[in-house]
Amino acid sequence: MKFLNQMYDDLEDVHARFVGFSSSITRYDFAIFAVPFFTKPLVVCLQTSCSTLLDIKDLDDRHYLQKAFQIESNEQTAELIQFFKLELNK
Repeated sequence: MKFLNQMYDDLEDVHARFVGFSSSITRYDFAIFAVPFFTKPLVVCLQTSCSTLLDIKDLDDRHYLQKAFQIESNEQTAELIQFFKLELNK
């Protein structure tokens, strides 16, 4: 088999935070991997397995967040924006 052109192979000590909370709408469970991958932390929804690289600037685009985590509700999106604005600044 022909060897593929490997782009990178880095080993990092990763710090992961697991955050769960609930609102009047639903429950949320996220893993936030603090070691930035291409300058952004990796955020994984533990309920849906949806993931994205997310930083504070991405929160200005609510459609990006809705698509990344498969959210249809504007109210739910607003809650996540509020949550991530606090969490991504830690």
